[in-house]
Formats: sequence, C-alpha cells, structure tokens
Amino acid sequence: MSSRTYWKNREEEQRKKNIRDEAEYAKEIEKIYANMMDEIQKEINGFYTKYAKAEGITIAEAKKRVSKMDIDAYSRKAEQYVKDKDFSKEANEEMRLYNAAMKINRLEMLKANIGMHLVGGFDELQKYFEQILTEKTLEEFERQAGILGKSIQNNAKMAHSIVNASFHNAKYSDRIWMYQDMMKAELSKLLQTGLIQGKNPRILARHLTKLFGVSRKNAERLMITELSRVQAEAQKQSYIRNGFDEYEFIAEPTACPICRSLDGKHFKVSKMMPGENAHPMHPNCHCSTAAYMDDKEYREWLDGYSKHGMN
Repeated sequence: MSSRTYWKNREEEQRKKNIRDEAEYAKEIEKIYANMMDEIQKEINGFYTKYAKAEGITIAEAKKRVSKMDIDAYSRKAEQYVKDKDFSKEANEEMRLYNAAMKINRLEMLKANIGMHLVGGFDELQKYFEQILTEKTLEEFERQAGILGKSIQNNAKMAHSIVNASFHNAKYSDRIWMYQDMMKAELSKLLQTGLIQGKNPRILARHLTKLFGVSRKNAERLMITELSRVQAEAQKQSYIRNGFDEYEFIAEPTACPICRSLDGKHFKVSKMMPGENAHPMHPNCHCSTAAYMDDKEYREWLDGYSKHGMN
C-alpha cells in the first residue's frame, strides 16, 4: 500500500467518526434551543394572559407603564437566574445591557424577560462549544501522537489557545453571541409587528419556531466548521512537534471543487492556514491533512525508525 493510500484510508475512517460525533452534538444543540424556545413561549403566553382583552392586545396596552411590583419581580428573577446559571463574562455583559436598556413599559419588560432566557440559552451554548472543541483538540493531539510518535507538551494550554483563536476575524464565541444579537433583533420585530397587527399568540409561535430553527442550523454549522478548524490546528502543531516540514491535503470523497483542486497537494507546515490551504476551506468542510512523506520516508516510518519519533 502506498503512503498516499494509507493516509487517505486512515483519514476517511476518522471522517466517518467525526460525522457520527457531530450528529450527537447536533442533538445537544437542538435541546438547548428547544429549552430556550419553550421558556420564551411561556413568557409570551404569560404576557397575553395578563394583558390581553377579549379582542386581543393593542400596542397601546402593551406600552402602558408596568407596576413597581412587576419591576421588583423582574429584578428578583434576573438576580436568581444569574446566580443559578453561573454566567460567563460574555453572558453577564449581555444581562447588564438588557437591564440598562429596559424601558418601564409592558412591552420592554416582556423583551427583558425574553432577553434573560436568550442570554441563559446562548451562555449554555457557548459552554457546550468550549467543552466539545477542547475535548476534540486534545483527542486530535492524542491521535496524531499515536501516528507520528511525539505528543504535544503542555497540550491543555495549547488546546485552550487553539479553541479560542480567531478564524476569519472572529472567535467561535463571538459568532455565538452574534447569533444571540440576531435573535434579539428578530424577536423584537416579531413582537412589535405581532402586537400592531393584533396577531394571535399561536401565530407568533409559528414564527418563533422558524426563527429558532434558522439560528439552530447556524449553530450546528458553526460547530462542524470549528471542529474542523481545531483539528487542523492540532495537526499542524503535531507536525511541527514531530519534525515534518510538509503536509498533504486530503479531500473527502464528496468534496466540493475547491477542495478537490487541493487533493493530494503538499504544502509547507510553516504556511499551513485553515481556510487557505487546510481544512476547513468552507463551512461544513470534512476534509483533512496528513504528514507528507515520500516513499522512502514512508517505508522507514513503517519500519518504526526513530527519525519520526517512532520507537
């Protein structure tokens, strides 16, 4: 078996495992979004129950001042929510913005209560991403050590650095909170329009489901793309650690034209860059790389020569 065939087969097995894992991650992301949507739907239903007359609720009714009792109730709820959730720095900042921006009318109070659940849900999402991306980075370090020989020193610190690195001018956490901002803006428009048009809460619920579906798909796509990125960075550090100067791009079997054009090409490890000459070349990319060896080096590697860290 040639060097290229060996590495291609090995990476194909890993790709299949990655896809199985991603299906499990998607289920967890779906659960986070479903819980968030349930809580927000409860807030909207409670709002209608409290303020709607027989003919529905008007925008004028929605913009009446809330009572001091409502404000105090919100404050207690927010305080307990923050305490229970153990929010990240980003989530605490979002809560501060919601509280500062809250106008004292019924509609703004509803938005603030919804905002609280958005922050909680997206904070949970960020923590889940952090956990999975870190685990997969460390797993890739171990996989490469099993192939190439030498493991990464201080791999936990290196993994943290890789996971929180910027990709296309934004960190994964920046993108998660951008999704939250988009949801907040769309929900605000949905509520405002729904009240002006006197829409039934059941109709609002259908729009809400669609809105959450789009955001969830964005999050699932981000997870797949970021998993590919951290694995590529872990591969790069492993190649450096084991003294390889070049690596080979390995396109997946159903690769797009961009990735197919790179398949089999080898590049300098020092110039390895996800999105340019390494995966992910695009969202949802499942391509990979392998340390490049010519036939002589490959035979030596198979024989366990210590040249590449194999004893």
